[in-house]
Amino acid sequence: MPVSYKLKVIAVGHPNSNKSFFFDHCLGIHDPYFNNSFKTVGVSLKIAKYSTDQEETLIMAFWDINGSQRFDFLFPTFFRGAAGSLLFFNASNFDKQEDIEYWINKIRTFTNFIPIILIGTFTEKQKNEVDYEMLRNYVNEFQVDDLFFLNQNDPEQCSLIFTTLANKLLENLGTKSFIEKLKSQLTREEKKLYYQFLEQFALCPICKKENHLSYLNRFYFSKVPSVVYLRNSVLHLLEKFSNNSHTFPTEITLGIPCCKCYEKFFTN
Repeated sequence: MPVSYKLKVIAVGHPNSNKSFFFDHCLGIHDPYFNNSFKTVGVSLKIAKYSTDQEETLIMAFWDINGSQRFDFLFPTFFRGAAGSLLFFNASNFDKQEDIEYWINKIRTFTNFIPIILIGTFTEKQKNEVDYEMLRNYVNEFQVDDLFFLNQNDPEQCSLIFTTLANKLLENLGTKSFIEKLKSQLTREEKKLYYQFLEQFALCPICKKENHLSYLNRFYFSKVPSVVYLRNSVLHLLEKFSNNSHTFPTEITLGIPCCKCYEKFFTN
């Protein structure tokens, strides 16, 4: 049975980052009505559709946000509810703190650690000015999800970025096809730990209601750095106390809150 998902993606970057090239040349991103309707408030909206071989369709609403500081006060509103982000910068002439670190901090301040894909743009004349090794190091330094270099003489790269983003969003959604694929890649020991995890955290520690399997899978297989760190910590505790000689201290309740309890107690 076909399944459709709708998600919001923010596109940010310094005004000289040339992110307009991506939207002008990426097939599948369209809707000039939205594009022309919201420019006066610092954002233009574009719609894109991506389909998988598993009858899954992802509809993405791209919020192309004006990087001018005069719209800074609107960023919390623009960023709210985003499931992913594209961060553009001029790869041949940029300021690390202003053009990369600044935007990463903004994204992580106003969102729930969504995937971030860096996109360094450059022209054919500028390609020898790009320090590729230094920029690739930023992937680890800032714990972002991926990095692409977009040569404005190679518009086909836009499609690769688009596909990578769509697959990343579907993976984070915990769609059935992606979860089955990830589960099949687990070793025998990893599968054992995975099912222990599902059993241990089946109930919300706050309301005591059953957690949705898809919710637990999204957490377990997430590639968001902060979630990966938390999951590894949880799995370490699970392994430690799975031994019969250990029990959880009575004053500690270890669990994963359901989506409703998380929203109620841990979000503004």
